[in-house]
Amino acid sequence: MYQDVYIPVKCLDTMPVKPVYDSENLESAKDLMRYYEEVEILLKGCVDE
Repeated sequence: MYQDVYIPVKCLDTMPVKPVYDSENLESAKDLMRYYEEVEILLKGCVDE
């Protein structure tokens, strides 16, 4: 009989610093999108391992 064995994996210790959105500065929106992309990649790395 087979049984699932769950193995703990090392994941994120800390989150990256989230930039502040400024509606007057469009560059801040780009920084925010880069942040969300980085967080998504880190999360996928935790889930896929």
